[in-house]
Amino acid sequence: MAAKSPQPKLADDRVPATPVAYLLHLMQMRLPADIVDPRELKLISLLKATELIEAEVYTAGSSRPRYWETRAATVTRITENGLAELARMSLDLLRSARRAVGKPISPLEYLSLIENSPFPIRVEGSAAITNIMVLKAAGLIDATITPAAPGHADTVRQALIIRITALGRDELDRQK
Repeated sequence: MAAKSPQPKLADDRVPATPVAYLLHLMQMRLPADIVDPRELKLISLLKATELIEAEVYTAGSSRPRYWETRAATVTRITENGLAELARMSLDLLRSARRAVGKPISPLEYLSLIENSPFPIRVEGSAAITNIMVLKAAGLIDATITPAAPGHADTVRQALIIRITALGRDELDRQK
């Protein structure tokens, strides 16, 4: 297995509980990425079987690989089906989000805040970056996001919002 970019760890070393949550986690990673954690390997097997990602799975010499025999995997990319699933999930979440007192703003509220801003917009801060990631996955904005530096949880991530897409403008119109 060739050396790839190290994978960023979640802040508390937890693995997302569902395949779709893990797919969102993969969006934040620099691919290709080598994975060896057994919990993640199970999710990768499910995502690969449903054609949401492309990955090379390495087993202990079995001619017919089974997820429980998987020793390592290299995730190469999120497929078009995977991106479409994230977009569907994100739009459902965005539409159902409601702002609670004292809570961070939802991605759709963030979209409304930047609606009339001059683009491009450079952004820092974990809450804003999370909103940008969700909006980008849903296809509502075009943005670039710097990947998290491996092993440096305190690294400040940045994003550059290039524009609100036609789908994003439609969603803003639907909110009014």
